[in-house]
Amino acid sequence: MRNHFEQPPAHPDEPVAIADGVTVEVLDVVHAHRFDPAAPPQALTYLLFGAPGERFLAHLIGGRPPDFDQLLAVDVAADAFAEAPASRAIAVSMAERANAPADRLTADDAGIDVRAQVDGRELPLRLDAITELYFETSDLAEAM
Repeated sequence: MRNHFEQPPAHPDEPVAIADGVTVEVLDVVHAHRFDPAAPPQALTYLLFGAPGERFLAHLIGGRPPDFDQLLAVDVAADAFAEAPASRAIAVSMAERANAPADRLTADDAGIDVRAQVDGRELPLRLDAITELYFETSDLAEAM
């Protein structure tokens, strides 16, 4: 399903079926962490995952409200991570952008320079956002 299906009263858009007759089996969890509401604000950070030709960025939710949930399809220039396991997420950050919905990546962003954290090293990377697949702020607002 596409759209928010967990809280229909707060999200009136009807879920949209993506495919029928499909069974989904989770093979790997690419990232998990505990939320820390006392953590200091961070730079805009995403998790890059997927295989070459089918890469995604998931916004890293920090735990301190307000925050946002977002998923984007992206192209990675000269995909330096072609040999990286698809089951592993790579943190990418943009120090010049605040971790705020107004500063998030959008489908209009192309040629974005980010810093990737790989095996304790920081590497430059350029990417193009293709499609914003999901964006939500109300679930991570201050007052719930």
